[in-house]
Amino acid sequence: YVAEEESLKFFDIKTDKENILFPNKAADLIKKLTEDKDSVIHASLSGGRKSMSAHLALVMALFARSNDKLYHILTDEQFEFNNFYPKSQAEAKALTIAEIPFVKLRSLNAPLLKSGLSYSNLVDKTQKRLKFLTENERLIIELKELTVRYQNNNVHFTPIQISLFTLFAEKKIRKSNGFSKEEITSKEFAEHLAEMLVENFNFYIDTKDKKHWSKTGLDIERFLSLKSKINGKIKKLIQDPEIQNEFIISNERAWGNSVYSTKAPKEKLGINYE
Repeated sequence: YVAEEESLKFFDIKTDKENILFPNKAADLIKKLTEDKDSVIHASLSGGRKSMSAHLALVMALFARSNDKLYHILTDEQFEFNNFYPKSQAEAKALTIAEIPFVKLRSLNAPLLKSGLSYSNLVDKTQKRLKFLTENERLIIELKELTVRYQNNNVHFTPIQISLFTLFAEKKIRKSNGFSKEEITSKEFAEHLAEMLVENFNFYIDTKDKKHWSKTGLDIERFLSLKSKINGKIKKLIQDPEIQNEFIISNERAWGNSVYSTKAPKEKLGINYE
């Protein structure tokens, strides 16, 4: 059978409901198979209905890794439409396996693939992200003006908020993966943040105060509070939730540690230091 909904099995795709069910089930299967890092998927478009082949190709485009393959099986015209499989040596020799090149969008959708989104929702979100990536709009940090702008909108930040957000933008522009919790709470990170405040905003820091965060490091509660306020202003600046998520500071678990970063590619970020 080609798909299953709870205890109901489908041996064919003849209705609109079955046509919706098949790619969702195919996506569930391919997603599960790609979780095995030591596996390679060899998917065939041959057989079944044309809609099934189309769905499978699109599912592979969303989930396939660099080594996963897509194929179509060809045969001589005289053997077409005869059988589901070769029944003679001549028919077997006439078979040709053709590898089909296809665009792989897995790296584009990496955060979404970890969610429990249905195939239909994943397609919709992929289309929105492609639109976002191909547009010329950028989020610009006007550091000394304490302003962040996107399109024709802007929002005001406090000195420490915009300095912290600038550090994350700089990290992404340098093609880094973000800051770990240990980095954020380190003395080095606090010193860098303090230097930005002093240099750009004449921020006063009592050098005799050994308990000041610039000397001891940001505690995680202070950072999370600042992150929350920054993200709140980004959401006020940008109305579309999908685009909001590209620019807010978010965290992801990596090797047992939380890494904080912005998801947007470096081309979508700009910093004006003047």
